[in-house]
Amino acid sequence: STMTMDNPYSLIQDLDCHEDLINSLSFSPSGDLLASACDDSMIAIWYIDSGTPIQHMKLPMLVMSIAWDPQANTRIIFGCEDGVITLLDNIHVSC
Repeated sequence: STMTMDNPYSLIQDLDCHEDLINSLSFSPSGDLLASACDDSMIAIWYIDSGTPIQHMKLPMLVMSIAWDPQANTRIIFGCEDGVITLLDNIHVSC
């Protein structure tokens, strides 16, 4: 995509695996991974360079927010619509 005065941004790539509204996005501390949380009750971990989901997890309820632990590329925290906050460790990234 070319930059113009009307649209100064260039599309790098679309990341597509969710089926509903995306509620939250978070880059990993290293900057090479992206975590997404969605109304389809899915959490996905993306490798930015390839643009593909490398791990995903279906949960029993909507995921409202997600964030990486700033100290660890293998740990995320997320909150669901039931008010529970969950810390998930040992995320295995096989790129």
